[in-house]
Amino acid sequence: MKYLFSILFIILCVSCNNSDLKTIENENFSISYPESLNREESGENNTLFKLTPINPDENRNYIESINLVTRDYPDMSLKQAAQKLKKEVNRVGVITDFKEIDLGNSNGYRLEFKIIFDEGMRRYIQDYYKKEDLVYILTFASQESVYPEIYEEMNTVLKSFRLK
Repeated sequence: MKYLFSILFIILCVSCNNSDLKTIENENFSISYPESLNREESGENNTLFKLTPINPDENRNYIESINLVTRDYPDMSLKQAAQKLKKEVNRVGVITDFKEIDLGNSNGYRLEFKIIFDEGMRRYIQDYYKKEDLVYILTFASQESVYPEIYEEMNTVLKSFRLK
């Protein structure tokens, strides 16, 4: 009986956690995110969407976000496009990591880097995926000072991205 209650408790906890997630889904991709993030689809800066905290800390100079843009690379493989994007970033920032990633049905590349701005250091993660001629660039941006406390939650959002 104790074993049965343990199983029921685990199932209840898992289903409660999943109910706190929202999903952006269309014919090309899907991504899940927690209710604590606000979804914007204004198209500002050519973003397909942007996720920001609903109640950001007023003392922050920069509010963390996750956004998605696409770029057309018809004559390049994903690896070539990722290398080209890495070179572009290297002109303005310090690259801290670059690696191939596998998220099940979506293989890609992850670039991590830092850029210094007037208000302080920002950290970025960019995940690159390719479908047909389009490279999907999923970016997480944060102030250096808050990065450690929000990394796990934001990385979970990044890892939920799937191309269709």
